[in-house]
Amino acid sequence: MNKERNNDRLLGVLSRLGMDMTEYPKGISWSQEISLFRKKMELLATTSGYHRLLKSLYASNDLDEFNSYIFEVLFAYDFESRGYPLKYEVKQMDYGNSSIDFCYQLPESRKLYFELRNVQQRKLITDSIDHQLLNKNQYEILLDSDDDKNEIMRLQNLILSKCQMNGKPIKFCSSNIKDMNFIVLNISELHLEMIDKYDCVLTMYGDRSVPEYCRNGIFGMWQNLNDNAADKDKELYEKFQHFRNTIHGVCLLDM
Repeated sequence: MNKERNNDRLLGVLSRLGMDMTEYPKGISWSQEISLFRKKMELLATTSGYHRLLKSLYASNDLDEFNSYIFEVLFAYDFESRGYPLKYEVKQMDYGNSSIDFCYQLPESRKLYFELRNVQQRKLITDSIDHQLLNKNQYEILLDSDDDKNEIMRLQNLILSKCQMNGKPIKFCSSNIKDMNFIVLNISELHLEMIDKYDCVLTMYGDRSVPEYCRNGIFGMWQNLNDNAADKDKELYEKFQHFRNTIHGVCLLDM
C-alpha cells in the first residue's frame, strides 16, 4: 500500500463516518491529528503482517468499530516502532474461530498474548449528553454510587467477555506454561472520562484493596474468598474462575 493510497482511504473512511475534518476540539487541526496517525499506519503498512488490520480499519461501518481498529493500530505501533514485532490474530485453541489480537515471541520460547478491547461510554450517558448539547449547548451529568458500581461491574463483564462466553472458554487455553496472557482495555471514556486508580483496583481486587471511602460492594476478579464469604461472592468467584486460571495481567489504559 503506497502512502497516497493510504491517505486517500483514511480520509475516505473519516468522511464516510461523518467526521468533521475542519475542526478539532483540542485545538489541533484534523490535518495535524491525521498526519500523526497516518505516520503510524505507514510504519505498519511496511510489514505484511498488518494488511488485514489496515484493510479492516478502512472498511469500518461505524465509529465504534473504527475506534477499535485505531486502538489496535496504536498498540501495534508502540511495539513495532521499538523493534518488537507482533503477530496479528493468532489462535491458542484448536477449535472454534476465535483468535487473539496480538502475540509477541520472546527469545526464551515464551509467547505473550494480548487481547484488546476499546470500552465505550454507556449509550444512555452519550445520548443524554448529545440531547443536552443539542438543546442547551451544554450538559450536566451526575453519577451516584450505584452508577459507579454498575460501571465497574460492566467493566468486569467486558473483561470476562474477552476470554469466555456463557461460562465456556473462547480464548486463552495455551498448554505451554511459559506463555502469558493479557487483556488490554482502553477505559478512558468510563466515569465521564474521570476514571482513577482506585476504580481499576476495585475492578480487579474488590473492596478490601481500596480505602474505605472508595468501597462500593465490589467483588474483584482476582479477589480471594473469605471463609465466611457470602453466597453472592461465591457465585462471582466461580464466575471468574476461567479468567483467574488463564489471565496473567489486565492493562487498563487511560489514553
